[in-house]
Amino acid sequence: MAYKKHQDQNNRRQAYLTLTEIKEKLPGSFLRINKSSIINTDKINKVEGNEIFLLKSAGGFTIGSIYKEAFSLHMNHHLIKTKRWH
Repeated sequence: MAYKKHQDQNNRRQAYLTLTEIKEKLPGSFLRINKSSIINTDKINKVEGNEIFLLKSAGGFTIGSIYKEAFSLHMNHHLIKTKRWH
């Protein structure tokens, strides 16, 4: 469970949110890819197998098995497709 801190006048409060609740508040370019990660798909540099590499990120993020289908559908919908083969 994650938490978001905010300050109201002179009182400090914390609101506890699940990743699902956080994801619901984010724009459509954000996608949950595993139990503990939400990524901005606009920042994807490359995908190799089950690993996603973001721009300006040293390491990769693993796509969880239960999130793989949703990730594939999202990416197929948002990718620019070409008929050329490289």
